[in-house]
Order: sequence, then C-alpha cells, then structure tokens
Amino acid sequence: MIRQLILCCDRDTAVSVIDSALHRRILTMTGLTRIITSLPDAYAWLSDEVDAKSESGYESMCRVRLARLGFAPRTQVVIAGVGRVDMLIGDRLIIEADGWEWHHGADAFVADRSRDLAAHRQGYLPLRLAPVHIEREWPWVERVVTAIVERGEHRWSDRQLYQRANHGFGG
Repeated sequence: MIRQLILCCDRDTAVSVIDSALHRRILTMTGLTRIITSLPDAYAWLSDEVDAKSESGYESMCRVRLARLGFAPRTQVVIAGVGRVDMLIGDRLIIEADGWEWHHGADAFVADRSRDLAAHRQGYLPLRLAPVHIEREWPWVERVVTAIVERGEHRWSDRQLYQRANHGFGG
C-alpha cells in the first residue's frame, strides 16, 4: 500500500503519509528502506525527506517545503519555558503548523497564545500557520519566511546573545 502511495501521490502527500505511518509505528524505517529499494532510482530522495518526529501532515508539508527552499528546519525542538515546537529555523524562528484537530476550542486557543507569549518573552519569533496557509496560501508563507531569514531575524543578534548570557532569556 505504501509503495502504491509513493507511485501515485505527489511528493508532499507521500512524505506526509509516510511520516505519519512512521510516527505511529505502523511502518518502520527498515520497512520503508525495503520499499524504497524496490522502486526506481528516481524515488531515492524519499529516505532523506521523511521524519518520524512529524506529528501531522501539515508539519510534514511545511518541513519538506521549507527544506526545499534551503531553510533546514529542525523538528520537535524543546525550548525551556515554551515546550516542544513543531519546527525551529536558525536560532529563533519557530514554525507551528496547527491543524484543527488539536488546536480548536477556547482552551487550545489560549494555550497556543500563551506559548507564543512565552516564546516572545525569550526573544523567539513564533509563526503560527493554519491549514489554509499550508494548503492554499503557501506562496505567502514562503515569502514571509524568506523575508525573516533574509533580514537575519532567525538568528540571535550579538545584543540578544549578550542579554541571554548575562541576564537570562527575554526581558
């Protein structure tokens, strides 16, 4: 079934489904390797793009699209005082890919904003994406992330590094 999915679906969908199967332990990396070796060489890219740490299809789609742009997002990074974030680009750009399943309702809404406030306090830049941003407005997301990276805002400045070292995080 996974082999057929790889052959029939677009790249982002295939990676998202495989990430989910790996994360839920329905598929192992050994099993995936067997499938990939049975495919034409044109599918060798697949082993480099999957990540069992991705917890949703939206995270997977963001990760592979950002990686293709050269941003190298790290997944499921733990930040003290904030918790685990979906992706981190550079030192401080947090990308949260929020699906409706886990991020709807008043409690989830407030919890997400509280995490963003904690991240901002420490100097991080949280960018929270809704499904519509990932599904239909990706070029806009791409322009925003590219602009942040081009301005160097994804890295700590010398001043921020000094403050973090001498006064703890944030302010």
